[in-house]
Amino acid sequence: MSLYHDPELPYLRPSLIGDLLAVPATKEQHQLENQTTTVLAWLVDRCPAIGRSVLRLFLGDQTAVDGKIGARTQLSLAKPNGGVLYPDLSICVSGQARQLLVEVKVDSVMAEYPEFDGALQPDVYRVLWKTPAPGDAHARAVGTLTRTGGPAEPDPDQLVVRDVSWRELRDAIDATLKSGEADPSARTVAESFVAAIDERIAPAPLTNAAQQAFFAEHSPLLNAVASGIANVIKGTGPRRKIRGEAYFGWRIPLPDPTGQPLFLRLYLSPAGTRLNLPGAPDALIAAPERDADGTLEKPASDAAQAAGFLKTKDFDKYWLHRRVWPLEALVAEAAAHEIVDGLAKTGLLPEGAI
Repeated sequence: MSLYHDPELPYLRPSLIGDLLAVPATKEQHQLENQTTTVLAWLVDRCPAIGRSVLRLFLGDQTAVDGKIGARTQLSLAKPNGGVLYPDLSICVSGQARQLLVEVKVDSVMAEYPEFDGALQPDVYRVLWKTPAPGDAHARAVGTLTRTGGPAEPDPDQLVVRDVSWRELRDAIDATLKSGEADPSARTVAESFVAAIDERIAPAPLTNAAQQAFFAEHSPLLNAVASGIANVIKGTGPRRKIRGEAYFGWRIPLPDPTGQPLFLRLYLSPAGTRLNLPGAPDALIAAPERDADGTLEKPASDAAQAAGFLKTKDFDKYWLHRRVWPLEALVAEAAAHEIVDGLAKTGLLPEGAI
């Protein structure tokens, strides 16, 4: 059975809002990959200039892309011994000229299939798709869209196209917008998608020099907040400096009525960096914890979240009970007061500590 659909003929076109509502986030799964695939499919299908730009990313700049372009999501690719695989995105060019399957990843890794000798998803798609079916496109290939991309060069005989990074995709869509080629009806969605890639999906990395300048600029604010907390909470221990890739701060020992270890992690984090939250700006972040892994037992976790220290996962997939203060217009005294007030509401501090 052919996976090809001709964009010149009637087909079920992507519906931006309808398809997004069909993949809602749950407590167990954010659905970020499905949602980003939905938006990309809509842009490729609705805006020919973006469709051509995306195809050239995968196929190479020298590849001619002639004909109408259409996109679909979540096709089904049957396995020979039963079962089905679901490539994320299909892009077709009219007249059976070309079809591209794209596996889209944001946080997760490529699945491995023991029945195919441990091959990864894209390679399994190539194996299953190697023999053309009646009605297939004349040129077919499989690629990936990930945060890191890859060096692979197109190899049509092996159904291989480039492994594209999200930053490359972002730049290609942005260039199409700046050229004026994008359809007016798609501009708002495309501009929002570019911003989402910058803020949530694959932020541009800060240089080491930029990080150091950021920390130097905001360290006085960090130190003032840390001192304000220690001056109010009785029994805090000597604070210890913490630093790592794209974060800098203090770990402040807090008193605990049961004698268990209790700390406040207080740190600066630029927007889009590993210990910040997707979509959050440059921030000061406070997080109570029992140890350096961010642990809080369930009763303490529930209490911390009720007090505003929500359990959240950052870009580095690291869970902390944190509260985020945007640095813009942040006042140290006010932030220290809010942190102390939040810690008091957790019930984790001994009576009389504040």
